[in-house]
Amino acid sequence: MPIFFDGEVFGESLQSAIRQAPDAVVLECIEPSAAAHPFEDGDLPLHVALRHCRSEQIVAALAAAYPAAVETPGRDGRLPLHLACMLHAAESARAQKVEEGSQKVHLDHSPNQWVAVVRLLL
Repeated sequence: MPIFFDGEVFGESLQSAIRQAPDAVVLECIEPSAAAHPFEDGDLPLHVALRHCRSEQIVAALAAAYPAAVETPGRDGRLPLHLACMLHAAESARAQKVEEGSQKVHLDHSPNQWVAVVRLLL
């Protein structure tokens, strides 16, 4: 069944929604069977949500829907906690560059968001 939001189609699965749909759409698609279903590359939806820098609410909902995902390595052998720590480090570095004025970029997420996500996954 296609996933629609504001007239746009975001695929037919949680997997498609995680990659491109607004948070509200993704949150509506999360259920245990979908959260436990790996993508073709071997990643679970939780891994993909982290790789795509999805919100803390989505990460929390996926972890709650399929708690085993928190301790399941992804396609590259990394746990969701590893991905969250890597993203926190990357966002912190980007924030430092902006603060120093060496680069003008729009930060999609604050480094503090990733601290909350890391705590969630512990």
